[in-house]
Amino acid sequence: MRYLRAVSASAPRPALFTAAYARVLALHTCYGISLATFLLFPKYVVTQLGASPTEVGNAMAIFGVANVLTVPLVGIGVDRFGRRTFILMGLFAMGVSALGFVFIDEMGPTLYLLRALQGSSFAFVWLSSATLVTDSAPPERLGQGLALLGATMHGTNAVVPMVVELASEKVGWNPVFITSAVAAAVAAAIALGVRSSPRDDPASPPSRLLSMLRRGPVQRIMLVSLCAGTVLATLTTFIQPYALERGIVRVGGFFLAFSITVMIVRVVLGAWMDRVNRWVVCTSAMAIYAALLLLAPRISVSTLPLLGCLFGLVHGFFIPTFNAMSLVGAPALERGRILALLSGGFNIGHAFSSFAFGALAATAGYGSTFTAAAWFAIMGTVLLLAFRGAARWSSASGADD
Repeated sequence: MRYLRAVSASAPRPALFTAAYARVLALHTCYGISLATFLLFPKYVVTQLGASPTEVGNAMAIFGVANVLTVPLVGIGVDRFGRRTFILMGLFAMGVSALGFVFIDEMGPTLYLLRALQGSSFAFVWLSSATLVTDSAPPERLGQGLALLGATMHGTNAVVPMVVELASEKVGWNPVFITSAVAAAVAAAIALGVRSSPRDDPASPPSRLLSMLRRGPVQRIMLVSLCAGTVLATLTTFIQPYALERGIVRVGGFFLAFSITVMIVRVVLGAWMDRVNRWVVCTSAMAIYAALLLLAPRISVSTLPLLGCLFGLVHGFFIPTFNAMSLVGAPALERGRILALLSGGFNIGHAFSSFAFGALAATAGYGSTFTAAAWFAIMGTVLLLAFRGAARWSSASGADD
């Protein structure tokens, strides 16, 4: 009970499930279906286009690079011009890129351009949707609100890769890509009804992005986000070709186990995340990340889903808890910027993993990438331990400790 927050039994918690929040969940679910069709992208480029380990890493890294380059623009834009416009722009980019893959028959510049569009799309849609949640969710239920937003995408991640794997074997990949474009169009139709501007506008103008980067807590959350991005990209990207190399033909079970576990954690335990010490949860999760990465090279047909389940358990807690801890006290017109910085750090790690570890896999084998990523998880753990307490991780604070 030491780490539980004091919660009044008599005072009812403010409502989370408003019409505005439900609409964001609905559009994000449809977007999740569209994006999840590309979770097996490494398998697609290896089996259909004959991609090498380096090419697999590069194709995945382009997504992260485009996301990183887009994030600052979106972070500033959603606060200045509203959320809905950027969601629609992201959904349009996703639809166009999905249709573009119908015409791809080799690794080359066009493929990388389409992946870049998808990376930018994710920055537009995720940041705008998450900012909408911070607008509508009560502060004391922010962790739950962000957890359920992520759960919608992980729910689609649990089902769609299995369907895609079977469908691609029976009818080919083109119908899969067309389905992705249709799902993006449905999400756009739902997005037309979302609220575009923040619920509350502070009297003072928001801080500039560069001035926010000078805050000690912001620098720390970006570094930990970078470590988390490296961990996630390494496991989700290189576990597929590594499993294929070891004779494991079906890899969709990893994503099924991972995504179902994340969804269960965030739906069932989402409210609990706001009642515990967020710093303790994040520090513990980062340490367990490291342990799981060190175990990853020992996977087999039977243990691949188990690895996905354990990784999903940790990831399900870490991301919404860390985001909520970082957003505490942030004014409405700085939320988009803060989420942009969080996402920027995460995707820098994602891009770094895909580029650097793709080259590492080509020379030292896929197993070496998991050990390398484990050191990033250890670094994140050490950083969290160095600055004890959730209060020292609020991006709204200008203190440098």
